[in-house]
Amino acid sequence: MAVPSPRRILEKVRNETECCICTETYADPRTLPCSHTFCLKCLVSTASLTKRCPGQRLPCPVCRQEFKIPLDGLWALQKNFFMERLVEMTAVRGENSARKLEDLCEACLEGADQDSQALVPCAEMFCVDCRQKLCDECTMHHRKNKMSKLHGIVPTGSQPSYVLKQSFVPQICEKHRKECLIFCENCKEVVCPLCFIDKHKFHNGLDVQQQVIDFSTKVKDQVNALSEFIVETGKVQEILEDKMEELPSKVKLVKQKITERGQELKQVIDQEMKALFEKVDLLAQEQMRELQAKAEEFEELSSEIESYRDYCSNAVSVIIAKEISETLLNINETVNQLREKHQIQMKQSDSCPDISFRSEVCEVFFAGQNKILGRIETSWSIQTNTESKHEDEDATKEKQTDESNGVIAESSGEKKSKTEDKETVESACGDEASNEEGGLGSYLSSPTFVQSIRTRASRQENHLITGIAVLYSRLFIIHKECSTLVCYDTDTLSFIEELEVENMTDPGDIASSETSGCLYVVSKSDDLLGKYYIFKVTPSGYVDHKWCLGKNYGTLFVSPSGNVVVAFEERDVLKVYSADGRLVSELAISLSSDGTGFYHAIEITQGTLLICSREGDKKCGICLVDMSSGCILQKYTDDGNIACDVRSPMYLAADLNGNLFVIDKFSRRVLLFSADMTTMKEILTDRNHLRYAHKMELDSRTGRLFIIDDFYNRQKDDYKDSRVLVFHVIR
Repeated sequence: MAVPSPRRILEKVRNETECCICTETYADPRTLPCSHTFCLKCLVSTASLTKRCPGQRLPCPVCRQEFKIPLDGLWALQKNFFMERLVEMTAVRGENSARKLEDLCEACLEGADQDSQALVPCAEMFCVDCRQKLCDECTMHHRKNKMSKLHGIVPTGSQPSYVLKQSFVPQICEKHRKECLIFCENCKEVVCPLCFIDKHKFHNGLDVQQQVIDFSTKVKDQVNALSEFIVETGKVQEILEDKMEELPSKVKLVKQKITERGQELKQVIDQEMKALFEKVDLLAQEQMRELQAKAEEFEELSSEIESYRDYCSNAVSVIIAKEISETLLNINETVNQLREKHQIQMKQSDSCPDISFRSEVCEVFFAGQNKILGRIETSWSIQTNTESKHEDEDATKEKQTDESNGVIAESSGEKKSKTEDKETVESACGDEASNEEGGLGSYLSSPTFVQSIRTRASRQENHLITGIAVLYSRLFIIHKECSTLVCYDTDTLSFIEELEVENMTDPGDIASSETSGCLYVVSKSDDLLGKYYIFKVTPSGYVDHKWCLGKNYGTLFVSPSGNVVVAFEERDVLKVYSADGRLVSELAISLSSDGTGFYHAIEITQGTLLICSREGDKKCGICLVDMSSGCILQKYTDDGNIACDVRSPMYLAADLNGNLFVIDKFSRRVLLFSADMTTMKEILTDRNHLRYAHKMELDSRTGRLFIIDDFYNRQKDDYKDSRVLVFHVIR
């Protein structure tokens, strides 16, 4: 019977000392009740993946027999001391064997079997080209061989073999049989000194060894950078795991708060219902007493009239001739008294008490947002230090930009220039007189600057702001070539969210309708036809409906009745649409023979429109137009009228009382007209940091005027640096 060699025995022992989970040599081996052995770290990893805790049952990875995890953890499992000792012995034997094999001639080992390895001589030399250790005899044959006689052979000496393997091995030039020790930086190749003198003498030559060192340094730097990335990624993964563990408890807490809020509102509604019921009962009792009293008065009057009617009927049959005149006089007098009493009672009957119920209108019901209880808010709290630094730099840069323009985004009244302070003092003396000035007394003579709003799209991507609208305490902003609605809170002027609007590619104007509870945006669509559409958008960004305007752009206004008025810039036409896009009327208006375009139009009274028009000679004007016929009722910018010095009226806005705001763009001012257009005053000028304002929105609830303001580059003839200026204008 053949006896197995020590090497084969060692291989079998190594197979027995390998963990079947990690396929590596056992590390801290532990035995299960089923007698199978595994590494402790492998058992811990398996329990973690299957989410098993101490006291629970875990199946054996091999035979699937379940065992109970000790209460002290998997560390309390029985250690396999025999296997641990066997691993140590195998490691010692393997090191000795490996050390001996490493010292042997590799050329002789290639032709020897496992049993004859003891006869293989030790290596004395090392071929740097073949990267092979050689004995003396193999070295002699290696040098005689035609293919390898020019190879570089160096003695191994006392230098460890792994150092030889890692050291640089120079190439041998095939032409000159010299070591290639020069790196040509121009040709990016390694050459020998003779080749460098022959073909690369005018090139920049570098030492190959130094290039290898530089290469190793750069690679190590990249490895270090990747290691840092791995560490940062691991930290984020830990944070994400913590977030995932915390999420269920946070969801439970949020639901609890929603429930509590709902109970509070329900309790408030129940209390209000109870109070209203009590009030109704009390009013019903009072009105019942009043009605009963009136009924008794009418019954008494009716009896009195019936009684006197019977008296008059009897008087006809028993009247004495000499008493006719006196009796008739008495009857007429009494009937007149009863008539007056009857008329008084009938007038009082017109004011009979009544009781009814009128529900309060709640904005959120018509907004379709279902935010009666509150709003669910989300935020992303994982942020690297680099991102925080960039955000701080952006905020600092934005503030510096605002300060350079003379506009600091702070709360109203905190900082004012000396010029504004002087104007405030001067205007204080005239406030009393302005209260009687054409209905404009409710407006500040010197509006207060509140804040400058720069959106991310205008600040970082240089997109122009093309429209603003206020709806349900929100300021909606649109940008040129952007498909989003940017929302701000009109009270705090803080950013809320960005809403993506489907198919909207290049919005030009926006208007809001509280009647319909939606927004209207004129924009190009993504259908590549180059046509403009009106998008009917909900406050949540959903496109409810859209209809085509054609290839001409127009500005928007929504009337109190909910109709959408479109003023076309390149046509002498105004179109009025219903809330769902049905064409109601089309007005053809011509102010001159050269053609007319309209910047903006608003409905100031029922049946009349006020229009900012662009006449053929580029002179702009304000005119009043009849909506039914399209006839021009009056031109306010003609010579002799109050608005004759308005150079470029671009946009209009009206308050609830009919007072009119007008942007005079190229004069860099905003004007305020009384409702009857008999009084005018400047409320904002370039001293209020106006550059080139072109659109605005008045929020009567907060008393604020929002103005889109751009910087105009005369050399390039374009606009940039869009912002929204906020002023407090109402007392």
